[in-house]
Amino acid sequence: MPKVERAQLRTRLLTECGDFTEIDGELQCKFCTTKVPNLKKSSIVQHLKTKRHRENKQRSQQDEAVQEEGLEDEETVEQQPPPAQKNFNRDLCKALISSNIPLNKVNSTPFSSFLLKYTAYTVPDQSTLRKYHVQDLYKETLSDLRHKVDGKKTVGVVRRNDRRGAEVCCVLCVWDTGRRGGTA
Repeated sequence: MPKVERAQLRTRLLTECGDFTEIDGELQCKFCTTKVPNLKKSSIVQHLKTKRHRENKQRSQQDEAVQEEGLEDEETVEQQPPPAQKNFNRDLCKALISSNIPLNKVNSTPFSSFLLKYTAYTVPDQSTLRKYHVQDLYKETLSDLRHKVDGKKTVGVVRRNDRRGAEVCCVLCVWDTGRRGGTA
């Protein structure tokens, strides 16, 4: 078997395998960032078979796939739903929350098919409702409470989390009714 020159072997490995780059005249694995000590085929094949290399290569390919999907997701994020759909989503979220119905119920097939059939709006996922509407509804409720309490002496507003982790707001108000001891 004829001996292959190092330069030829290096270029062949770079083109055939694709897992290596040449840095300062040495081969370096793209995924493991380790330098191959010598250009023997056996040491290169041995490196390619290591668990570390296979896992790093697989992780890198998954990251590339996620980045590609992320670019596709960014394109779809730019496409905003029509205003009527936004209003439906917000009103649906408000109705569910005020009725103490968990938001995950929108993901149940019978419920979502019922809404789709009778409203002709697409039913959003629970994560969409949480991400875009719950915080706004919470702020709106606090604003309404502050407006109702305006002009009265507010003793305290307490925000805390209940056992399930949901935020709860308790308002204790004192106002003047013209009588002594007028509290509610």
